[in-house]
Amino acid sequence: MLDVVFATSAFTTQSFTLGTAGDSFSFQIGTVNFREPNTGPGKGNTGIRDAETDELDVSVFLTFADPLGSIREVRTAGIATPGLIDDATVDFSLTWSPLDVAFGDGGLFQISLGALSFVNNNEGAKALNATVTMLTLPQLLPVSPAPAPEQEAGEPNAVPEPGSLALLGLGLAGLGALRRKQRAA
Repeated sequence: MLDVVFATSAFTTQSFTLGTAGDSFSFQIGTVNFREPNTGPGKGNTGIRDAETDELDVSVFLTFADPLGSIREVRTAGIATPGLIDDATVDFSLTWSPLDVAFGDGGLFQISLGALSFVNNNEGAKALNATVTMLTLPQLLPVSPAPAPEQEAGEPNAVPEPGSLALLGLGLAGLGALRRKQRAA
């Protein structure tokens, strides 16, 4: 089994705003440490074997509180190169394809993770960084119509006449009296 350790213990919640297309924010999500031993011929491990080069899928899950309120998964397959570890060839690498995420009405942002490669096992842990880039802002919600322009001086306001209000009150009182009569009968 290939000895690669992924750690996210140092990660802290990130808060950022991307206000215009092209804005981006980068942050560290964890570390990757390639620790495959290379003890040499006859000492147990001569490097990476063919059997250690499959099933190296890796997923990173990022939770966005806003604007999505959901979890997004970025996936890749690690590549391990069979052979000695202390030679000049890349022994283990991770290369991620960016993930485009649609939101709102036409909004689109992209999550990309930094590529990592290890030439030997003494490089130590390397930072795995994420970058979120605003590609397209969503369309804004329709704005309320503008208030009516102010009236010209001398124009009358549309206020009900006092007589109309009195007539409405009498009509409501008459309806109330009629209902009481119907209940009494």
